[in-house]
Amino acid sequence: MSASLDAGVWRRGLVLFTVALACRLAFMAPGLIDPARLLVPPDSAEYVALARNLDAGHGFSEDAGPPYRPDIRRTPVYPVLLAAVFRLPNAGLRAAAVAGALAGSLTVVVTWRLAAAVLGSEGALVAALLLALDSSSVAYDVVILTEALFTLLIAAAALFLQRRPSRRRALAAAVLLAAAILCRPIGILLPLALAPVVVWRAGRTGGVRQAVLVNAVAGAAVGAWILRNTLVAGVVTFTSIGAVNLYFHRAAAIEARIDGRDVETVRGEWEQRFEAANASRSPRAQVRTLIRAGWAVISAHPLVYAEAYAAGLLRMAGPDKEALGHVIGSARAHRGVRWLVGLAAVQLAAVYAAALAGLWGLATRRLAPAALALPLVFIGYFIVTAGPEVYPRFRVPMMPFVVMMRGAGWTALREKNLKNPENPANRANPVNQRTPRTV
Repeated sequence: MSASLDAGVWRRGLVLFTVALACRLAFMAPGLIDPARLLVPPDSAEYVALARNLDAGHGFSEDAGPPYRPDIRRTPVYPVLLAAVFRLPNAGLRAAAVAGALAGSLTVVVTWRLAAAVLGSEGALVAALLLALDSSSVAYDVVILTEALFTLLIAAAALFLQRRPSRRRALAAAVLLAAAILCRPIGILLPLALAPVVVWRAGRTGGVRQAVLVNAVAGAAVGAWILRNTLVAGVVTFTSIGAVNLYFHRAAAIEARIDGRDVETVRGEWEQRFEAANASRSPRAQVRTLIRAGWAVISAHPLVYAEAYAAGLLRMAGPDKEALGHVIGSARAHRGVRWLVGLAAVQLAAVYAAALAGLWGLATRRLAPAALALPLVFIGYFIVTAGPEVYPRFRVPMMPFVVMMRGAGWTALREKNLKNPENPANRANPVNQRTPRTV
């Protein structure tokens, strides 16, 4: 019986992986003709430069030539993965995109197992299929960006945390979260945000120990990279990208809103002005200047920041017009792109509606609160840390947990239907009126 069950699990997982990979490879096909379509400026070029230098033995640097100054802008996990891919025979951008497609497809399988621990097999299968077909996830899994790897790491960490609490699973989750933070700095506070859920699920005594373990391992990884940046560049920082985003994205969004101008125009002017005034200064001085100037703008206009933040969240929730058109090599106005965007909008509307039904099921106690605590924490974390200058790309790490909420909505509605005495199936078969078990 157990062997048969295991075989069934493997078969379903393989089918989900194959469906997800087929979607991603099909979407990636134009990039096989023109690899430039797999690069999203400016981030992709920076990751590729770092990986090429690592592969050539020049260290963690973006420089095209000597002296190969150490980079403190990017974190190491994704460039190291790219460097490993580039070491393969005849491997280049296409191979890197395939690696992302594989990571994204594996995330679908991990999400299925994560959802199965919460929703049962049927709700989990619905959630996994939605993620396999999600347009933004498909698009960003096949370009040279961190999204595919980062999402896989946090989904795998969530899987270990969702299962029966133990020290070994907490340690595995801690390592995965540490790798996720070193992949995308936005995850730096995730271990702290997850601590209450870890304590709740494992009990006060064991939970506190496990939460401390998760945060200690993640903190050690962060501390090690801060030490590296301090030693090689004299800047006590995890990454300078935080200061860059604070000034050129968050503060620039406020300025653009006040002046009624396009944010890209404002950002371009600020970058030119900053470069002219600070090019000869040390990295430490540049980071301090960006942080000070960014907070000055934000603190002076808190209401404008709140408006820009709300607008950013709405933009993040919608379909990604840029990525869909970029990969297939067509302008946004192209009919094919418009069709893709329209289908993506319909898909997202259905997912969001069912996710709200999941919240309704939680509020009406049709679903156990412990079952959905983890996905809600992950969703809430990325909403809180989003900021005003966010796009659908920033929604990708949320999608495994959003589709779980959609699966929860499906489960809650199905349970309501099973309990409905007017349902013909219930009149014919009273056994259907039994409440399905939720974890």
